[in-house]
Amino acid sequence: MLTKKIFLIQGGRDFGTIDLTAFDIAPNLTHFDGVLGLPFLKTHVVYLDFTKRQAWIGKASECKYEP
Repeated sequence: MLTKKIFLIQGGRDFGTIDLTAFDIAPNLTHFDGVLGLPFLKTHVVYLDFTKRQAWIGKASECKYEP
């Protein structure tokens, strides 16, 4: 396991310190750089806009969703 002090996703947003785990990926899967795991998703919200082909990722504390 590797701990990174700065975790940036395209767009320049810094998500702070994060633990990264390296693993082998099938050689035919070349269209991505990594996978966001459950520890990250427990504290962050991911919104996918398929029409605009965009994703918004933010801390769960920034989300104002009320069911």
